[in-house]
Amino acid sequence: MLAHELRNPLAPIRNGIRVLDIIGSSNEEARETREMIERQVSHMARLVDDLLDVSRIIRGKVRIQLEPCDLVAVLRQVAIDYRPILADNGINLVMELPLEPCWMLGDSIRLAQIVANLLHNASKFTNTDGEVKLLANVLSESDSVVIQVADTGIGMSPETLAHVFESFSQAETTLDRSKGGLGLGLALVKGLTELHNGTVEATSAGLNQGAEFTVRLPIKKTVPPVETPVRSFNCEKQVTKRVLLIEDNRDAAHTMQVLLRHYGFEVEIAFDGFEGVNAAGKWNPDVVICDIGLPGLDGFGVARALRADAVTRNIYLIAQSGYGQADDVHKAIDSGFDLHLIKPVDLSRLQEALGMAPRNVRVPIDA
Repeated sequence: MLAHELRNPLAPIRNGIRVLDIIGSSNEEARETREMIERQVSHMARLVDDLLDVSRIIRGKVRIQLEPCDLVAVLRQVAIDYRPILADNGINLVMELPLEPCWMLGDSIRLAQIVANLLHNASKFTNTDGEVKLLANVLSESDSVVIQVADTGIGMSPETLAHVFESFSQAETTLDRSKGGLGLGLALVKGLTELHNGTVEATSAGLNQGAEFTVRLPIKKTVPPVETPVRSFNCEKQVTKRVLLIEDNRDAAHTMQVLLRHYGFEVEIAFDGFEGVNAAGKWNPDVVICDIGLPGLDGFGVARALRADAVTRNIYLIAQSGYGQADDVHKAIDSGFDLHLIKPVDLSRLQEALGMAPRNVRVPIDA
């Protein structure tokens, strides 16, 4: 419920930024302001995700998906993503990674999250002109890998070190809260590392002496997966498709309508579940994008109703919701949705889904 209520307002804000990117002023200050709002929306979304992840770890609800992954490639990609963030703060990122791939069984998304959180933490507590190092060493004799993130930042006292991996723990407790955050990133690092049967420790020589975080993971060796051809896709103007948007948040609905029309789609809006089902039957859209938390008839009910009707059963259904836990995704798919997206929806992901959505070719549910 917390995720739903916090994510919902972020959706129209992110949509609005995209609209302004398309039709807004080319003035440099206006562009910088749009980028600032986008950064803050992404920051809010990250805080919501951190809250939920910590809650799920505490309750034993997080399940990692062990698949063959190249840990070195994961580390390198995270470093590439974070280098400009660190550079914007005047911090130099030094990367020392193995030259050869390190194939292991692991959850690549969660492994990337571990390293990203450590780099994010280092960026918050390292001053301008400082340095952050990302190092990794494969220990073949013990079938393990050691990942280290070291910084030249403000360091930690022994008292802080004793609690650094606890939820809501902060190295700085001044009233101005200048470093921000909820003190959840390192708690997530610990929880996700332990789910991989690994360990993490923090060391520091003291205040203003920097800090070092060391993650040790066992390597369950595996072979690289067989590569499958990647389907090419152009996210520019699409072949016209009829899209019905069922969304009770009018700001989110109208901003999304403007965006999708810009990208070449015909878009109609319904503001509740019953209205959406009726509109789908009359207008026969190619795609329905439906919120889950609708008044009256919720999104699950909409999906079941559309799949039960011979006229609408083949429509491609996309759920968008502030509810993003695994059970929510499974429930959406089970009720008839083809895809589940979490608010605030990433526009490029939505464009890709709409571009790949077939025109009423889904196999009927009774086939």
